[in-house]
Amino acid sequence: MAPDTLVERLELAATAVLLIVGVVITLASANAVKRVCGLTLVVLAVLVALAAVHAPQAAIMAGVAVAFAQMLIGAAVLVRLQEAYGVIEVAEFDAADAKAEPAEPSA
Repeated sequence: MAPDTLVERLELAATAVLLIVGVVITLASANAVKRVCGLTLVVLAVLVALAAVHAPQAAIMAGVAVAFAQMLIGAAVLVRLQEAYGVIEVAEFDAADAKAEPAEPSA
């Protein structure tokens, strides 16, 4: 096996691990900050995969711009959630929303 092929396979394996870790963090965490961080890991894994397969620089730069925008929007949403609810745990958001909703009329 040529050294270049081995390095490329290791890069893709690292990308797969990073992608899986990001997805697990995003789905398993009850903390909104950790969910945004998990999504950021997923986007970074995609960027590493693009670099590993020698994608055009324009595609990588577009991916970097998307990742930056996603982080900014995620941070803005987190700040707004903290201001509105005073917490960053998803279960507490759901509980606060359940309390705020009016009771449904019974038939």
